[in-house]
Amino acid sequence: MEILFIGGKMKGHCYWLTGLPCSGKTTIINELGAILNGASVQHHILDGDVFRKNITNHLSFSNEDRRRNLLIAANIAKILILHDIIVLCAFISPFVSVRKEVEKIIGEENYTEIYIEASRETCIKRDVKGMWKKALNGDLHAFTGVGSVYEMPLNSITINTEKKKVFESVSELKKIIEGSGKSWVPTYQI
Repeated sequence: MEILFIGGKMKGHCYWLTGLPCSGKTTIINELGAILNGASVQHHILDGDVFRKNITNHLSFSNEDRRRNLLIAANIAKILILHDIIVLCAFISPFVSVRKEVEKIIGEENYTEIYIEASRETCIKRDVKGMWKKALNGDLHAFTGVGSVYEMPLNSITINTEKKKVFESVSELKKIIEGSGKSWVPTYQI
């Protein structure tokens, strides 16, 4: 993949991170966002939890409302891309069919899906909010990975966060975004 430059500035693109709850999506995009800030790269982060709290808090967690939530996010990402902004999205996005709709809205040429892979056990260990525990105890229904299915991506790029440190996963995503060697992001400092 190649990052395109138009008149000295980067062309907008969406990097859509999908995976189980607590797989590392938000942590990775927030860390990468800090690096992009330091490099003065125009970007915007759309995080599923923040998005639900501030924009789509009227929606439930039914399959149809999950779909609506993601399609709203996709349309916002599309608008940002038109302004040559890199969009980093972190949404569970549990269904393949809905991720395909998201890609269609954003446009195949402007969309890269990245599967953030981690086992259910690892996600449970990482859960600081206690959501997995609530779901496993039956107190939280339709939780992805317990009461609701997560359909693994078919052909997306995969970053396995199972045994990696955060900076290793961030570096991997940075390399994906850099594409064919255009170095516009500074080296990640440990």
